Amino acid sequence: MLALDYVSDSQINVVAAAADCTQTVVSSFTGGEFWQAYPEQIGSATYIQPTDQNTVRVEGTNITAPCTVREVQSVTQTVVVLCSDGSVQVRSSAGAWAPVDVTRALAMASTGPSSLILAVSEPTCSGVLIRSIDVSSSASTDLSCLAADQANATIDLVSSSVFYWSGADFFTSKTGGASWSSAG
Repeated sequence: MLALDYVSDSQINVVAAAADCTQTVVSSFTGGEFWQAYPEQIGSATYIQPTDQNTVRVEGTNITAPCTVREVQSVTQTVVVLCSDGSVQVRSSAGAWAPVDVTRALAMASTGPSSLILAVSEPTCSGVLIRSIDVSSSASTDLSCLAADQANATIDLVSSSVFYWSGADFFTSKTGGASWSSAG
């Protein structure tokens, strides 16, 4: 899997690579029960190149990333990458990459054209710190300290609900990340 877009409880879009590294978009409109390939949509997808983690593909164009990329998000002409060292970089449509004032990020999800929600490894939090950040100003707000595992962290947002998943830990927040309920 090269990218995951959780659109709603029923719609999930995945950019996947076949054994020969050919990329395609696969979607489910049944909450993951049934899947269908939509190869014609690959030109509008954003994902990490499977043969080079220093390159992201944005709507059919390869862009050299400023680092080895762990995650990529694209929202309204802005590309955001989470680097393997936990730093975050942002690039407007044709601009240069610029660092966002965040370190030790584990996972990210876009919450709007210039904002992210991050899962961060922070020494002051026993678990995962959930942080909101405005990428244009680097202004950040610590939302909560979630008592959850950090390994293989994933965070996503659908409407006003935030989801955090790591191993056997699965949590949901209906308060934008301020409070959490265990879902698994």
